Amino acid sequence: MKNSEISTLLIPRNKRIETNIDTAMVTLDSWNHVVGSLVMIKYYTESHDIDTLVAIGVDDGAGRDKYSIISTKELYVVNKVLYDEPVDVSQLVNNQRYLCKYDNDWKILILTSTGYRTFVDIPRDLHIFRNLADGFQYFYVNGELKREDAFITTEEINVTLKKLEESLEPPKISQFEVVGGTLYPNGSTVSNLQVNLSVLDYKNEDIIDQFEVKLYKNGGLDEVAIEKINNNSYKIYEDITVTTTYTLKVIGDEITLDYPFTITLVDYTFYGKMKEYNPNLAFGLERRLWDGIGEFEFMENLDNDITILAVPTNLTNQFTSIKDTHGLNYIKDYDISPYEYNGKYYTIYHKKDQVIITDFKQIFGHE
Repeated sequence: MKNSEISTLLIPRNKRIETNIDTAMVTLDSWNHVVGSLVMIKYYTESHDIDTLVAIGVDDGAGRDKYSIISTKELYVVNKVLYDEPVDVSQLVNNQRYLCKYDNDWKILILTSTGYRTFVDIPRDLHIFRNLADGFQYFYVNGELKREDAFITTEEINVTLKKLEESLEPPKISQFEVVGGTLYPNGSTVSNLQVNLSVLDYKNEDIIDQFEVKLYKNGGLDEVAIEKINNNSYKIYEDITVTTTYTLKVIGDEITLDYPFTITLVDYTFYGKMKEYNPNLAFGLERRLWDGIGEFEFMENLDNDITILAVPTNLTNQFTSIKDTHGLNYIKDYDISPYEYNGKYYTIYHKKDQVIITDFKQIFGHE
């Protein structure tokens, strides 16, 4: 390119350096601006460095509406940003400036006219670079260099925050319910059971629609068919004829929640009162489905009566305590004996002596 093809652009500027940015703005306001013409005003920053305002005229005349500020300081221009270790000198151009990583720190690299690479620490107050190679500004903050378009979107921030919050308080299965209950009489067939559940996040909001729900049995070996009725309800497509333990799996992108539950088929437990002990009459008393877990209790008004309990032998170990409301143990007041009824085996507990008492509660348990 011939020198005659290059023209020099002169930018008017103030002779003195203004004391601060406010006086620099006053100077810009009083300047006689011309449309399309540049003006540069220098001023001292609070740290006593020299900074620059560059403005372009948008209308002829003086006043804040006659110009537009296009730069608040002169950027440090580099020819290229090198992310890898500095390249061989044969790939550099004399007296041009580069940003590069050297010993894990960002440096300014200059290739001198003598062919030597010179590494210069980035000045303390220098934070913004203009890369001629790609036209982007680069920001140097706390030892890290980032291009101006390397930003995090609001969506990415929300996802990051959600992961952090979930790591502190993960989602959990809540309000699980088997419609109709989990206890059924032996010999019956339980069909089309429905389960209701919700999955709550750290805000106690139901997020089950973000998960896939599956059902397994036999220790997770066999998958059971289920149908989604709505967001929180599922129908189990299986006929249940024996006690079966299931595992409900709620599967998300990064977490799987397990919820085991058991559908129990048991023989009835019989209980109540009678005048004299007769084991056959026990099976005509009140009855209840009980799975053998925890305590079994009932209350009677006795008028020269005895209390009696007939529990399927396979449900639980022999009770070791029979207490009343006040915690008194009546276990020694009972006879305990095995009994077979209609081909099924029971353990019968019956009080030895008749008594007269109102609201007589008996709590059968294990100590």
